Amino acid sequence: MNCKPVGAQPGWNGICCQGIEDCVNHPHTGALHRRIAPGFVFAAGSMLNTLSLFWTRIRYPLGAMVAWVATLVGLVSGSATIILLVWDTGGMRELVQAATLSSITIIAFIALAVQNFRRTYADTFVRNIGELTRAAEIQRKINTLLENLIEQGEEESKPQKKDTDRIMHLFRELLTIYATIYSSITGTRCRFCIKLIRPSDDQTGAVQEFYLYSLARDAASFEEEKQHDRIRDQKSIDALRNNTDFLKLWDPSQPSENYFISDDLSKEHGYKNTSIHYRQNIQSNPNSQNSTKWSLWYRSTIVWPIRQDADALLGIEDTMPHGFLAVDSRVPNTFDRGTHVALGRTFAISLYPLIDLYTRVLE
Repeated sequence: MNCKPVGAQPGWNGICCQGIEDCVNHPHTGALHRRIAPGFVFAAGSMLNTLSLFWTRIRYPLGAMVAWVATLVGLVSGSATIILLVWDTGGMRELVQAATLSSITIIAFIALAVQNFRRTYADTFVRNIGELTRAAEIQRKINTLLENLIEQGEEESKPQKKDTDRIMHLFRELLTIYATIYSSITGTRCRFCIKLIRPSDDQTGAVQEFYLYSLARDAASFEEEKQHDRIRDQKSIDALRNNTDFLKLWDPSQPSENYFISDDLSKEHGYKNTSIHYRQNIQSNPNSQNSTKWSLWYRSTIVWPIRQDADALLGIEDTMPHGFLAVDSRVPNTFDRGTHVALGRTFAISLYPLIDLYTRVLE
């Protein structure tokens, strides 16, 4: 039965069937059904094959780029095949073919870019292995110096200034390495510092307040902040309770994941930081030109506690941190919660024995 709809173009040869058997047996529609069925099978097989290639990409990084491209190309090609089989017209065929070719080209370029980014990211860590070795050597030197001071403590009441200066220099060098590594892997300047906790006693010896002070910074930020750090320590400006990030990691009653991270501190609801008030009140604020509402140089940050975690095998119960290791950057969304958090956590763990010795010797 021939059914020509209203408005159909001249030369239209539409076919209307009374039922499925009529269409299948019809010389025109039967051929169409026989052509569509294998096409669907081919498209489905292509998509299943792409899923297999996707699993291969996960298991074998060496063929990651090829498998990733093949996965997406297979999905695009399979979808294009189904579209051509259902809407088999000259204009649609040309459109789908052009879209498929352009999509494959774009996918190939994206795959190359992603693979190159991953390789560059991995190469960055490889290049920093030498820096990590230097950091380990510096930690060994600090440990040796502090142990020597403990042995000398039985004969001398107070360490000499040259010894403390050398230890501070090594801490600064160590944090400079950390800052270099993070600046390299994030692509933006990162600053590192160690903050320690100091109790404030009243006349009876009871602890009234806990304060923070900067033990050490990386070389660049040390030059920028050394005068401010000295003033803030002398005036006891940085009360622990007025700093959201440090208090959260120090107070056992507050939930914590052994780190504090923020993509943009200026958007943190209820965030408190004594540095904000200090920067707003100093006569010359180098950060005032950056934002009238945000006075700090940095927006992104991660903070880790420097402490010995509880360990039943060692007989160690919950312990309070000696201090904190912090990294920051002026660029929002600089740090991720995977690699950057884990790497810094490793640094903080390795610092604990040194800070423990330091507090016993020099505090």
